[in-house]
Amino acid sequence: MIAASFLLLFLVAVPLPRFKQPLSRVVLASDGTLLSARIAPDGQWRFAPADSIPYKFVTALKTFEDRWFNFHPGVNPIAVGRALWLNAKHRKVVSGGSTLTMQVARMSRGNGSRSVQAKILETAMAIKTEMVWSKKRILKTYCANAPFGGNVVGLEAASWRYFGKSPFFLSWAESALLAVLPNAPALIYPGSADKQLMAKRNRLLKKLFEQGKIDKTEYSLATTEPLPGKPYPLPDAASHLAASALLHEQSGRFNATLNAAMQWRVSAALLNHYRTILEPLGVSNGGCLVLETATGRVLAYAGNVAGTKDEPWVDVIQGRRSTGSILKPLLYCAALEKGELLPDEMLPDIPLMLSGFNPRNFTNDFDGAVPASEALSRSLNIPWVFELREFGVSRFQTVLADCGITTLDRPGDDYGLSLILGGGEVTLWEMAGVYSSMGRVLLAEPGAKVWHEPVVGLNQKLQGTAGPKWSKGAVWCVFEAMTSLNRPDPQFGWRYFSSSRKVAWKTGTSFGFRDAWAIGVTPDYTVAVWVGNADGEGRAGLTGTMAAAPLMFDVLGQLPVHNGWFTKPIDDMIVQRVCAISGKKAGEYCDSVVEVWTPRNGNRANVCPWHHLVHLDKLQQMQVNANCFSVDEMKHQKWFTLPPVMEWFYRPKHPEYKILPPFAKGCMPDNNANLAFIYPTNGSRIYIPTLADGSREQVVVDIVTGQNVKTVFWYLDDTFIGKTETMHQITISPVKGLHTLTINDQDGNTQAVWFEML
Repeated sequence: MIAASFLLLFLVAVPLPRFKQPLSRVVLASDGTLLSARIAPDGQWRFAPADSIPYKFVTALKTFEDRWFNFHPGVNPIAVGRALWLNAKHRKVVSGGSTLTMQVARMSRGNGSRSVQAKILETAMAIKTEMVWSKKRILKTYCANAPFGGNVVGLEAASWRYFGKSPFFLSWAESALLAVLPNAPALIYPGSADKQLMAKRNRLLKKLFEQGKIDKTEYSLATTEPLPGKPYPLPDAASHLAASALLHEQSGRFNATLNAAMQWRVSAALLNHYRTILEPLGVSNGGCLVLETATGRVLAYAGNVAGTKDEPWVDVIQGRRSTGSILKPLLYCAALEKGELLPDEMLPDIPLMLSGFNPRNFTNDFDGAVPASEALSRSLNIPWVFELREFGVSRFQTVLADCGITTLDRPGDDYGLSLILGGGEVTLWEMAGVYSSMGRVLLAEPGAKVWHEPVVGLNQKLQGTAGPKWSKGAVWCVFEAMTSLNRPDPQFGWRYFSSSRKVAWKTGTSFGFRDAWAIGVTPDYTVAVWVGNADGEGRAGLTGTMAAAPLMFDVLGQLPVHNGWFTKPIDDMIVQRVCAISGKKAGEYCDSVVEVWTPRNGNRANVCPWHHLVHLDKLQQMQVNANCFSVDEMKHQKWFTLPPVMEWFYRPKHPEYKILPPFAKGCMPDNNANLAFIYPTNGSRIYIPTLADGSREQVVVDIVTGQNVKTVFWYLDDTFIGKTETMHQITISPVKGLHTLTINDQDGNTQAVWFEML
């Protein structure tokens, strides 16, 4: 009973070793390779304890410090007795007799005094430690906290600082040197005590040979190895990740998903891209992120150009930047999924001005009408502004939030239709996550978690949303359109891909040439690139196609191919009869019909309104109707007719397009389709600035007309203001307020719009 009470008191009163010193932040690749490290807040290189210890070092350490470590209970009576005898003989402390466990206890107390009282406490702590901890844990704690000279603490930090490699790759000579160093850490300084340090190391090597731990050849070679020279800088291949909030401000060891070889290759590719393309453009910054598409794991994280002179510390992967066109595929997919758009359905590509918002295509040209898939592959702007107006800005913003984009946090009205052209800001991190999630929609089994942000920690839980619930069919159609993008010119350093390297990719360029994006997706990888100046300064030539895409293709070209392309999800699609010209669902008057694969909800799409039945005279040269021509003598023909404004811009680029014949004399048309306003449109709000001389600029009004329209009469608020012939354009100077503009042609057809002057 007394013994039990004494044991309990001992266990309660005697503390276990505790180490509260701050740790270095260490980033390890998925195979354990050290990628980057940050010094601890107290200025020491001190790594968190490793999971395992290298055999050579442990063998050398035990031989040098504590031969009977595996057997004693924390204290070695024989060693203590020998130390007492030697100290008494020399009348000073020449031997401590400490075991490795006692040294762990002393290190936990800050390597304080070596008095008798301190020795008794360390002995008690060592005994308790042996009762509670395993031998392996004691060794790991020693290796993590032993002093190795200067500001180097722990075996792993010492191995990297003095030999530039992991302790698991140390030679016998290197292991022996580190084993003797904590006993006299001041000897490590190059040139200060090289002879003493080498003598200590070689004596240990001799012991290892005499005890049969190494053979004669190993011993002979080990004694000839030189001592380390100037300390190595620690690796810093993932410097931005090491400093990133993705590590949740934790210190210690971070086991990342990065592939070490890929990290180095991508960083080198980014640096080469900077030197060959970006620097001549006056562009200083860029980042590249490589994900494994199937899992979202980050394989490479290059947060900025290494060695750039301008803000190299900025992690551009996490920075908010204007989207440019990078959101267009998401709008396309959302509209496809809802059945509000078919893959090749024509979208308007005509002049548009809404409340001062006047979008332009990059070529500053108009096609009149263009298939949605082509509008995406050519990255046209105006068709997607029209589509966003149809879909709804707030509704699209909700879709983006479902995808996992968190940075578009203002009300939808703040962004307006410019959202689809770069009016909002996103991060490369989240966009890479969105595109890789789209890839997983095609790869994942039913029920798998698909929509989540990139995964950068080996033990990280998936963080994300339920997602927009896009079908495989919708994503497939989007990716197929994205494979048709024109590649950058060969002079910009990209290499042509064979058919086995099919890539769904999209670029983006922000207003003012401030941001250039490129994101590519394959079944194996998602590669996301942003380049620009971190301070937001624009540069001519800074476009997604020319400045970002070449790096994306360069990186993809260095990655191994495991899977060819995504499997077509025919079980999630339907075959539909579609008008070959308009791309819309075929109606009864579509004279050219094709069968195409569409998402299942494509059956909800509207029937083509542009094919209709035209009534012609006997010679089929004039339009007629029952008001002026015998029904029995009419010729009926199916005809494709675009709305007037779309037709105006479509016809010059499509010579096969047939315009409607004019109406026969005396046959009034049933509608006013021969007249249409280009600008202004209904509800326009127009601001006209005052010039320096006090006068105001004028509003230029544009209309388009059918071929049979010769003269147009113009009325502003029911007041006649003039007529035009051939070129139907006029300038007006209305006062502030609401106005109505009316036009009539020579046959009495009329159109009107209302607008507001600001």
